[in-house]
Amino acid sequence: SLNSELQTIKSYAFVNCSKLETFEYPVTTQDIQFDTTIMQGCNGLTTVRIIGKGEMKNWTSGRQPWYTVRNKITSIEFGDEVTYVGSYVFEGTIGLETIDWKNIKSIGSNAFTGCGIKDLKITETINNIGTTAFGSCPNLKTLKYPITSITFTTDIFTGSTKLNTIEIYGTGSMQPYTHGNQPWNSIKNQIEIITFGEGINRIGNYSFEETGKLHTINWGGVKQIGEQSFASSGLKTLPIS
Repeated sequence: SLNSELQTIKSYAFVNCSKLETFEYPVTTQDIQFDTTIMQGCNGLTTVRIIGKGEMKNWTSGRQPWYTVRNKITSIEFGDEVTYVGSYVFEGTIGLETIDWKNIKSIGSNAFTGCGIKDLKITETINNIGTTAFGSCPNLKTLKYPITSITFTTDIFTGSTKLNTIEIYGTGSMQPYTHGNQPWNSIKNQIEIITFGEGINRIGNYSFEETGKLHTINWGGVKQIGEQSFASSGLKTLPIS
C-alpha cells in the first residue's frame, strides 16, 4: 500500500508490472500529485482497495491513478473507516463486478459512471448519492435499494439503459417520495420488475409512478400501499395476494 504521507508519483512509476493484482490507495489530507500513466501496462491489476480514514478527494474525468488500466478492475474495496467515494474516482471501470462498501456514507457525482457492474446493492450505511453516480453503466440490470432515508438526485442512473429490476429491502416503511422525485426517476420507463422484501410493510408515496413497462410486482411483506405509488404504471394484471 502507498504511504499516506506520499506527495508525488511520477509518470510510468509502476509501468508494466505484469504481476501486480491489488493496488491499495490511501485516503489522505492532501492531494497526491500523480500522472495518469503510473499504472500503464499493469494488465493483471484487478482489485483497488481504498484504505485509511475519512473522505476520498474528488477527482475530474480521466484523472485517476489507475486510469490506463481502469477497464481491468473487477473489484473495489473500501476500508472500514473510509466514508466518502470521491467524484469520478471509478468512472469507466467497465470490468467491475463487485463493490465492498463497508461503512461508506456518501457517493460523489459520477463516481461510478460508465462502470460495468451488473447487480448493484446500495447499503444501509449510505445516506447520500451524487449526480449520475451510476450513470451510463451499460451492464447494470438489478438495483437493490434500502428503505433508509437517502439524499439523492433524480439522475443517478441516467443512461443505464438495461436497468429494469428493482428490489427494495430492509425492515419497516419506505421513505415517501413526491411526483417526479425518485432515485430511479430518469429510468422509470425501463422498470419491469419490482420486488419487496419480507420486512417491507409500506410502499412510499409516488415510489413507482409512471413505470410504463412494469409488469411484475412481488409484494413480499407489504401491508400498506402509499398514495400514487404505482400511478400511470404499465401493469396489465394486478395480483393482490
